[in-house]
Amino acid sequence: MSRPRITRLTTAAVSLPVLLWSTACGVGAGAADVADAAKASHAASAPATTPPATRSPGPTVSESPPRGGYLTREQLSQALLGEDDMPEGWVVSLDKGTSPAEDAPDSEPSSTHECSGLDLLLKLKQGTAPGQEAATSIMAYDSAGGGKAYAITGIALASFSSDSADRLLADMRELLSRCDGVTVTAEEGARGTYTRQSAPALGDDALAFAITTRMAGKAWVHAVVAIRVGSTIVESTHVNLTGTSVVLPDESMLRKQVDQLRAVMAENQREPGA
Repeated sequence: MSRPRITRLTTAAVSLPVLLWSTACGVGAGAADVADAAKASHAASAPATTPPATRSPGPTVSESPPRGGYLTREQLSQALLGEDDMPEGWVVSLDKGTSPAEDAPDSEPSSTHECSGLDLLLKLKQGTAPGQEAATSIMAYDSAGGGKAYAITGIALASFSSDSADRLLADMRELLSRCDGVTVTAEEGARGTYTRQSAPALGDDALAFAITTRMAGKAWVHAVVAIRVGSTIVESTHVNLTGTSVVLPDESMLRKQVDQLRAVMAENQREPGA
């Protein structure tokens, strides 16, 4: 049985969250077209529909330390899952990690619609979210050879100062309540529909959503899960490049990531000499 048509994958000089967007938006396009396609996904205009706002509560779970401090990018790298934790047979790319002061990009894609604010969770690797201190990430793609892929998955860890992680997820949940079912049309013609998904009961708070994008007769889906563990957010995205089925990131992989993150947090909470 033949597999569906796939997208061209370009990885050079593209960070994980941007790669997730630009690769997905490059369905059937050459490398030279990827930047324009990524811009199309971010430059959103008015929605087709605006459903009434409803709040989606996060999972009821125990709070994780630490609440005051935050993990450095070296500690985040220690907590991040490794190549062996990615799907078997997929091609893996491990990021070196970022700190906002050192690695923040000079500019961000502009957007004219509030629902595009949810895309901030796809860009935590860049280290530019309010209150963000550091980040690191890993990604893998299901290669079909010839620079093409069927799917992409990845995890980004982002640490925050004070209560910034709490507030970010609360803001994203409130925004998602207004954007569930909203379709945003970009200047270049891409149409992206945001839909709320069931979040796994992991961490101290969690949310999930999908973005189904249609452009030039093709379609692809980002499924995004964001989990707060203390002052760190675990963001994981699975991109289905072959159709409109929502495929959430593997829950067992997410559970292992949360456990590993908590272990590093606990280690760094110990008193010197303890």
